[in-house]
Amino acid sequence: MINESSPVQTMSTERQAERGDEVMQRLTRELERGRSVADDSRIGEAASWAVDKASGALQAAALYLRDQAAAMVARPIRRDPVRAVLIAAGVGAVAMMLVSMKVRSGARTVERRVRG
Repeated sequence: MINESSPVQTMSTERQAERGDEVMQRLTRELERGRSVADDSRIGEAASWAVDKASGALQAAALYLRDQAAAMVARPIRRDPVRAVLIAAGVGAVAMMLVSMKVRSGARTVERRVRG
């Protein structure tokens, strides 16, 4: 098992909550002071920066989870490749059987309408 820390876990949730509270308090104080429109753009930039950071963290977490899932799937395939091929062939055969049954049932319905 890989002992890497998740990119999402780089900062503890308590610290993230404290940091979020600090930012909200600072923004509230600035708004109460009646800042000018130019300062409002700074708030917009800060919000944009926060959204960019959050989306980056989510993308990193998704990449990390995808890599972990791929590793978990690849491990059993490496250990027993014959079984993996047989399972894949069985799933493919069942899928083709279901598709062919669906196609045939649709053809019969059309044939009955034409004759009847």
